[in-house]
Amino acid sequence: GKAGRIPAGTSMPAIAVRTSDLTSTRADLAVCFAFEGGREPSIAGVAGKSPLGLELAKIIKTEGFKGKARESVLWNSAGRFKAGHYLVLGLGRKTKAGLDTVRDGCGLAGRKAAAVKARTLDIALPELAVPVGAEAIAQAASEGLMLGSYRMRKYLTGDETSRLPLKTAHLLCGKSALEQARRGS
Repeated sequence: GKAGRIPAGTSMPAIAVRTSDLTSTRADLAVCFAFEGGREPSIAGVAGKSPLGLELAKIIKTEGFKGKARESVLWNSAGRFKAGHYLVLGLGRKTKAGLDTVRDGCGLAGRKAAAVKARTLDIALPELAVPVGAEAIAQAASEGLMLGSYRMRKYLTGDETSRLPLKTAHLLCGKSALEQARRGS
């Protein structure tokens, strides 16, 4: 029957998993997560001493970002780094962050992608303290991204149609988690 079908006129991004980090991505929007706690939030997917890591640390400090769940900072790199925009999403305390937090964060990333007219999006998957594998994290990220980037375009007119939908999303992880993450995406 019709159950499970996506309505005509609906665009959904293609999601793939690859090994990489945010320092080398050329996406329109690069997304990383930060945990709350400590003197500074730790940013998953970005080496702290890299030029990008140092710049993001400076920006989140300026913005008063603490890494609380659902907190975010969106930054336009203005050509200084490979990605057009960077989005840092808070996950809350590492001991409490779970799959729902990742799903919610990726949903927000999908909505922010539409706001900055991103056609490509890369998300650095976080490592959680709760006992779940990369497969479950990738599944939660994929679900959140699909929900957040959902746009039914069939009945849109005028300026509403000028927003280009997100076409491609990559979930970034380490080599050891690649196969598990692919099963979950």
